[in-house]
Formats: sequence, C-alpha cells, structure tokens
Amino acid sequence: MNKKSKYQYLFLLLKPYKKSFLITLMLIVIGAVGVIVGPKIFGEITTLIIQGFSFNNNQLVVNLDYAALYSKILFLTGVYILITIVNYFRDYVMGKVASSIAYELRVKIDQKINKMPIAYLDTTKDGDIISTVINDVNTLFEGLTESLAQGFYSIILVIGILSMMLSISVPLTLIPVLSIPVIVVIGMTIMRLSKKYFTSQQTQIAELNVQVEELLANFTTVQSYNGQAQSLAMFKKVNDELVKNAQKGNFLSGMLFPLTAFINNIAYVLAVIFGSRKVISNALNIGELQSFIQYMQQFTGPLQQISQLGQYVQSCVAASERIVKLLDAPEMQERDNLITLPEVAGNVTFENVNFSYVSETPVIKNFSLDVKAGSTVAIVGATGAGKTTLINLLMRFYEINDGVIKLDGVDMRDISYEAISSTFSMVLQDTWLFNGSIKDNIAYGNQFTSDAEIEMAAKFANADHFIRTLPQGYDTVINEDSSNISQGQKQLLTIARAFLGNKKILILDEATSSVDTRTEKLIQEAMNKLMYGRTAFIIAHRLSTIKNADIILVMDKGNVVEKGTHEELLQLNKVYASLYQSQFENI
Repeated sequence: MNKKSKYQYLFLLLKPYKKSFLITLMLIVIGAVGVIVGPKIFGEITTLIIQGFSFNNNQLVVNLDYAALYSKILFLTGVYILITIVNYFRDYVMGKVASSIAYELRVKIDQKINKMPIAYLDTTKDGDIISTVINDVNTLFEGLTESLAQGFYSIILVIGILSMMLSISVPLTLIPVLSIPVIVVIGMTIMRLSKKYFTSQQTQIAELNVQVEELLANFTTVQSYNGQAQSLAMFKKVNDELVKNAQKGNFLSGMLFPLTAFINNIAYVLAVIFGSRKVISNALNIGELQSFIQYMQQFTGPLQQISQLGQYVQSCVAASERIVKLLDAPEMQERDNLITLPEVAGNVTFENVNFSYVSETPVIKNFSLDVKAGSTVAIVGATGAGKTTLINLLMRFYEINDGVIKLDGVDMRDISYEAISSTFSMVLQDTWLFNGSIKDNIAYGNQFTSDAEIEMAAKFANADHFIRTLPQGYDTVINEDSSNISQGQKQLLTIARAFLGNKKILILDEATSSVDTRTEKLIQEAMNKLMYGRTAFIIAHRLSTIKNADIILVMDKGNVVEKGTHEELLQLNKVYASLYQSQFENI
C-alpha cells in the first residue's frame, strides 16, 4: 500500500467523527483564545496599578481606579475558569473519539481475520496479529489523544500569541519569530532520523509477542528439552534490539526539548534586554512589557509541544502502517450469484483435482473420487501424503489449482463459505475449547439451543457421565489452556458439539490418536453414532478404527495408490496390508 492510499484510509476512518472533531476544534479555539487574552488583561491590570500610584513631594499618592481594576480581575478570573472547563470537555470529547476509533479498528480487524484465507493465517505468526490488534491500536489511540488535539491547540496558540506580540511591538516580535525556522529545521531533522527507530520498535514488539505466545503455548516442551536457555537467548536478542531502537529513538526525540528550550531562553533574554530599553525610552509601558514577556513564555511552550509531538507522530504512523497492512491483506474470494442449497444430501465429487502450496511443487495430483451420501471414506498414508490437504480443499480453506469439487452436483466455488460451514462438522486431533463453561463449549456455533439439547448431545457423545462428576457439572468453567479436563474428555466434548450441530458431512481427523484404550473405545462408540446417516471423511493412523469404512484411500505423495474396502486392500497385500500388519505384528 502506498502512502497516499494509507493516509486516505486513515482519513476515511476519521471521517464519521467529523462532528466530534469540529466540537473539539471549537473547544480548542475557545480555550486558546482564553489563554491568549489572559496576559493582555494581566498587563492592563499591572498598568492600572502602576498608574494608580504616584509621588507628590516625596509622598506616595494612591489614586487607583478600583472599579476598573476589580472589573478586569473578575474578567480575568472568569477567563481562567472558562479555560479549565473548556479544556476538560475538550479532553473528554477527544478521548471518547479516540476510544471509538480504537473500538472500531479492533472490530474491523476481527471481521478481517474472519475473512482471511487459511493460507494467509498459516503463513502469518499469531503473535504478529495479536500485536497489531493490541499494541498498534493502543499506540494509534494514544497518538490521537496526545498529538491530534494538542497539535491543533498548539498551532492556534502560536498564531494567536504571535498576533498579540505583533500588536505590542513588531521589533521585539522579530526575536522569537527568527527562532522559529531554527526550531523547525531541528525538529524535522530529528523526526526524519528517528522515524526508522520507532518503526522498528513496533515490529520488534510484535516479534516479542510472537515469542512469548509460542513459549506459553509450548512451555511443557521447552521444559522437557531444557530449552529455557535457548528461549531466553532468542528473547534477549529481540529485546536487546527493541531496547536499542527505543533508546536511539527516545534519545533523538528527547533532544528536541533541550535544544528548543536553549534557543527559546536566548530569545527570552534578548527580549527582556531590548524591551527594558523601550520601557526606559517610553516606547512601551511596563504592563505591555510584562504582557509581551508572558506571551514569549507561552509562545515557547506550544513550540516545544509541537516539537515533542514528533515522537507520538512517528509511533502513530508506524502503528497505522501495520494496521492498514493487516486490513489490506487478501480476503477469501467468492463468485457472484452464489447458489443456496436448500437441503444437502451429502454427495461429494472430486474431478481431476490438482493443488500445490508452492508453484511447481504439486501436493494433490489429478485426484478423482465419487462419494455417495451417507458413505464413510477413510484416508490413510504416511506423513506428508496429502491427507490433511485433501480435507483443507474439501472445506475450501485453500482453493484448488485445477479441477472441480462438487457438493450434491454443485461446484463448491459457487456455494458461499457460510453455506459450506453449515454443511460440515469437524472433530480434529487438536481439540479446540475456549475459556468458558462446558455448556457454552458444546453449544459453540449453535447459540439458540436449549440445555436439554446440550445434555442430549453430551449423552450421545458418551460425555454426560464425566460432566456430571465435575464440581459444577455443565457449568464447570474450562480454563484457558483446557488443562482441568483430560485429552479424551476434550475429544468427547468436541464430538458432542458436532452432534449438536447436526451437519450432513463429518470430517474426523485423528480423533482417537492421543487417548488411552478405554477412552478410545468411548470415543469410537460416539463417533460411530455420530457418523450414522452422514457422509464422513476420516483421517486415521490407527487402522483398527476404520475397518468398517465404505472406502479406504491409501495416499502417497498426493496420489491415491490404493482404493477399496478393508478386506479388499488386505487381499491386495500391498501398501495398506503392510501398514495394517505393522500395527499388529507385536500382538
């Protein structure tokens, strides 16, 4: 994405909040006017007081205009009260807008992730996406609240204060004005030099998130292989780079304040010297000089704030680049005029299907298969044979290169992803349960279901008994990593979820590969009930679980090398027979 389109996108993101921005701008103007008017009134008060005192024959004569004096003091007090109120509402409105934008961004990112192809998610680190959702959005939020409102405020102050100083004395105003180009050049130079460090910071924060996420997800493996030192070294390497870039970026951006303060202090001293000479020569009165000095003090403040905004701007731009990059990532593409299947029978046909993850490296080659509704198809073969790839193509997680896959005679590319998802249920080797109650986990994807239906599904899945032995039964909360129930119990819950979904086609991927013999029997019984009357695709290494399959496919390097029933393949006495005998040769 080029810079123009990137900033256009961010502008479109801010566009719905233009009314809030206008309100904020109005409040900023009111507050700035109050700040600008304050020193002028203060100088007039000083002039009234000085003019109210005189000496006559070495006697002090007091001739104060109390009415005018009290009037200006009350007016000045009112101005400062107004400034306080206006600044509060300004920060409140701007904070609300920034929070809304951050919320909308996270919603857009969440919606985007649901539209992304599996191919993109398989090649992108989870921690990188998590970092974008959390860190980059937070950085953009802080940038909006810190830099946008403060930037407008500072610019208006500079313009207003400059106008007031010109109205008091044009020659004296040249002193702070001549310092502005120097400050601008310094600021732009430092921003240009520091940008790459702030961009690197965001990238390295994402890398740290990836490492921490992987470490927590695989902590047992790290401990088992004594990989703590290696993990720490990898973490330290990225963390050291992050610290270096942060230090360099902060060092450069931190130079802005002392350099601009030094220049402003010199200008301040020069203004006091030349202003005093004008008072002595009666070109200015003491109140006007006091106002001018106050304006100079206020003038340096917003200039320094503008220079300090460079750090926020750089971080904000770096974060926005990563956010827009994610939101601009490819999405799953669907054809126009998609077909809706009112009722799915479950017939699946593969016709001359070819697929490769990387061009010129085929994984599935000229694959054809006709599966009748209600049939059970088992897929076996060595690791890398193409078993899981075949299932990914069936679910349209990846798009085929050539050929066609049909569902009830309809090209699956003409059916929406939502319709395909409502047709398939999956029970995988890697069970997925979220941090919530057992009831909610079973009902996942079926929100409008009753407790009775959930319990019925659990009974079909042979899960009801163990659920009722838990302290809170169906309301027992599964913790974040699902460690408070066993692997077999997790698998039974996913089978109960599939029962409740009541889909026409099932995909069972190594569902009994990591459980004990007794639990395997329970799972197998539940799976047999689940498959009844449904089209089922089973990936299995334990060949004892697929004896009753209607057809068994033996795959090798993307090709079907054998096809038939259990008995037919044993009689063939080739690859399948060899695999089967190797599993039972010790019995």
